[in-house]
Amino acid sequence: MKNLTAISAIFATVLSASAFANQEVPQTLTDKKHTFGAQWSLGSADYERSHFSDDGVIQLYGYYNYAINKQVAIEVGINSGSDWGWDCDNDYDNDDWDCDTGWFDWDDDDIEYTNFVIAAKGSIPLSKRNSLFAKLGGQFYDYEINYRDNTDTDESGFGLFAEAGWQYRWDFGLGLNAGLQFIDMGNLDTSTFTAGVSYQF
Repeated sequence: MKNLTAISAIFATVLSASAFANQEVPQTLTDKKHTFGAQWSLGSADYERSHFSDDGVIQLYGYYNYAINKQVAIEVGINSGSDWGWDCDNDYDNDDWDCDTGWFDWDDDDIEYTNFVIAAKGSIPLSKRNSLFAKLGGQFYDYEINYRDNTDTDESGFGLFAEAGWQYRWDFGLGLNAGLQFIDMGNLDTSTFTAGVSYQF
């Protein structure tokens, strides 16, 4: 929840600053409306039915941005994630899970999830190639938790998507980014560190 509050505050700051920004965005980037990107995330998940929080997850996210103006874009994307070596026991008597991260054991128990994202992205230029960004929107999620090769939990719905970070872009369109991402999937929340590449044209 602390990560969500921080990202929401950053997003509000970025959008406010974007609305009143007087800085010139480089002409080479101003006319480029389309951006495709991919990023990898590594972090933790909190599951409401688990005794333990901060169980490891790894994600891959692909997205497309359409620039509305110099500082605001609309983003759509698909995120796919899975456990980073969970080791869980299901206590059926208490309708509860007891999970811990087994860093060197990938196959004990697992979780898989998919998110279809739509979000607004605001950015503040820091220099010709550097900028800060924040994204806020929603995502349709579907996740599945497997225990001993059987599906124990299968949930779907709509939740919050938020991300904030830094990006660097060369004049020919290639960009790098790093940040912090939060995804709310009802009983399951993920907080991850992200790193990615994109191409703007």
